[in-house]
Amino acid sequence: MKNIFVVIAIILCLTFFTKNEAQALVVGDEIIAGKSYSAIPFNTFQLGGIVELVFDKDLEPDTGNDIAFKGSRYLVKGTISPLENVDIYVKIGAGRDELDDGGNDVEIKSEVDLAYGGGLRANLITWEDSGMHLGLDAQFLRFDSGIDTVTISSTRYDSAAGNYTADQWQAALFLVKDFFQVSVYGGGQYSDSSIEYDYDAGGQRGSDETENSDVFGALAGINIYVTDTVICFIEGHLLDETSISVGLNARF
Repeated sequence: MKNIFVVIAIILCLTFFTKNEAQALVVGDEIIAGKSYSAIPFNTFQLGGIVELVFDKDLEPDTGNDIAFKGSRYLVKGTISPLENVDIYVKIGAGRDELDDGGNDVEIKSEVDLAYGGGLRANLITWEDSGMHLGLDAQFLRFDSGIDTVTISSTRYDSAAGNYTADQWQAALFLVKDFFQVSVYGGGQYSDSSIEYDYDAGGQRGSDETENSDVFGALAGINIYVTDTVICFIEGHLLDETSISVGLNARF
């Protein structure tokens, strides 16, 4: 189901891109010459939706072997621009995580529950002649949940009890290049997380605290400016995790 959603979102974004690329070729430089679509206007507000899917990430527990992590976040994002080239944003929505501790033959699934956080994005340096700028994004996200199911040695416990908390923080530095109504970007990031959980499954109890095995990674993405105020984007992450984010923002 998650993969189907990602495919649909990518198709929609490519549809928007095809439509607006044709329009840009027609109107030419008369409308968009000298304009950076990825610049952050002063005193604006944005509202959008984001789906963040982590397909593979290794976690390092206090004891034992690495734990395989999968997770999803479905978020509403609100953004204000109090200064030129500076965004401050908040995220709130829902999520669900899965942990696979193969060394102890334990699989844990969290409940669907509240995810929330916020961050800051800034354009640090702009090279207007080349349509490029250097950007920074720093954010924090928390997910508070209970335990939905625990599987121990192939025995599944649907009535498992417990608590699950995941904190994630990330700082990324990236280079952006504008092409007509599209901007592409890529760079590096520092990303870490702290996940704490405990469970009681049929009288069998367990608990642990984990963090990312790899904290340095790479990111790349594309912003598609459907109009001056509507932005569709796709972003991927590699090395520290394998993940994708898709979303749509409207600027007011």
